[in-house]
Amino acid sequence: MAKSCTVGPTLRMINPDSWSSSARNRDRPFTVAVEGNIGAGKSTLLNYFRNDPSVALFEEPLESWLNVGGQNLLDLMYHDTKRWGFLFQSYVHLTRIRQYLSPCPKPLRFMERSFLSNRYCFTEQWKTSGDITDVESSLLTSWQDEISSSVVRPSNIDLIVYLRLPPAVAYERLKKRGRTEEDVVPLQLLERIHELHENWLVKQEAGKVIPCPVVMIDASVSLDELDSIYKQFHEDILSVSRTSASAEDV
Repeated sequence: MAKSCTVGPTLRMINPDSWSSSARNRDRPFTVAVEGNIGAGKSTLLNYFRNDPSVALFEEPLESWLNVGGQNLLDLMYHDTKRWGFLFQSYVHLTRIRQYLSPCPKPLRFMERSFLSNRYCFTEQWKTSGDITDVESSLLTSWQDEISSSVVRPSNIDLIVYLRLPPAVAYERLKKRGRTEEDVVPLQLLERIHELHENWLVKQEAGKVIPCPVVMIDASVSLDELDSIYKQFHEDILSVSRTSASAEDV
């Protein structure tokens, strides 16, 4: 398991030594990617930074996925992944990159997921499930890796916040929030997405880029408790960015 340390009373940081190796740039905002399974509470976490004047929030561009040429691409993908999976993943990656490259006037940027989880978790899921062909998988990973090495560099992500949640709990929350497009999402899909997040962020499998420290939050508590945790550790998460900025001045 990767080296870890504690930030605040309950936040666990994985890979803390990567502060010194992260190629951060003062000319861009400190960027935090909030990662986790479907239903892990990413939007809820972002809401606690909504009124912070130093933070710009970049939530998942869900509305873009719900209306592509008048069609609900997310719904099409969930109902017929073999037909629409490749197109959906291509479009999701495009919208994430477009979002990442958009202007950010504030010193801190919080993003709901990143192009890295799209590559290591979701594209990998469709590939191993057989829902996209080998040719489609090769095309997706090739252009995702090329863009990550030339246009949107992983080193421009300064912190990953991983909301760790058992798949069964994520499934129950998914059903409660009642998005029509997610009615057909099976527990097995959430189990696989959880496994891929663990392989990437906790086990740190070879070949999967982690460009920065990872702060892991246990998101398995009730939503009310999670709500309290997010409030309590608002400053702890922000302090990570201040710690990094201080280190750069040394």
